[in-house]
Amino acid sequence: MVISLDLTHLLLLVSMFHQLQRQKIQMLQQLDMITGLKNRRLDMNKDRHLRDNSGFTLLELIIVLSISAIMVLFVGLTLGMINGANVNKAAKNCDEALVQGRVQTMAKGPSTNKVYIWDEDGDTYIKVGDNGEKEMLSNEKIESYFVKYNPTSGLASMARVNNTSTSEGTAQCFVFNNVGALNKTDSTIFTINQHNGVMFKKGNRQTVVYILPETGKIGVVTL
Repeated sequence: MVISLDLTHLLLLVSMFHQLQRQKIQMLQQLDMITGLKNRRLDMNKDRHLRDNSGFTLLELIIVLSISAIMVLFVGLTLGMINGANVNKAAKNCDEALVQGRVQTMAKGPSTNKVYIWDEDGDTYIKVGDNGEKEMLSNEKIESYFVKYNPTSGLASMARVNNTSTSEGTAQCFVFNNVGALNKTDSTIFTINQHNGVMFKKGNRQTVVYILPETGKIGVVTL
C-alpha cells in the first residue's frame, strides 16, 4: 500500500512538473513579446531623438530649398513686372509728347513746339513747347538716356539725360520741321545730330522711343 501511494505521488509530481514547464515557457514567450515591444519603442524614440538632433532630413531639406527657389522666382518676376510697368509708362508718355509736338509743329511751325526732355533730381521730365506744362515721365525713378537708334542696326550711342542748363527745358530738345521730319539745323538742339531717341531703363527692362530723322516717324521698341 505504501508503494502504491508513492507511485501515485510520483506521477502527480511529474504531471505538476510538466505543467510548470509549460507555464514557464508561456511566461517566457510573453516576456519576450513585452521586451520586443519595449525595444521597438525605444528604437523609435531613439530615431526620433536622432532626427530632432540632426535637424532637417534630406526630404525636408529638398522641400525647403524648392519653396525658397519658388519664392525667389516669384519675387524676381514681380519685380520685373513692376520695373517693366514703370519703363513702359515712361516710354508711353514720351511717345505721346513727341507725337503731340510733331503734329503741332506741322500745323503751326517749329518755333513754338519743341519737345524738351531733362532731369530733375533723378526724375525725367518732358514738355511740349516753351510754355507747355512739364510732365514727369514715371512716378518711380528710372534711368533715362538720349540714344542714337536705328531699327535695323540697333543702338549706336547713348548719353545720360541730365540738366546741363540753369534754364528749365533748354538742356535737350527735339525739334520737328513743317513736314514732320527732325530739324537738324535748329540752333537749340543740343545733340540731335548724334541722338534721335530716348531710352528708359529700370533693372533689366529697357525701352527705346526713337524718331526716324528723315521722316519723323516715331517708334517704340523694347530691348
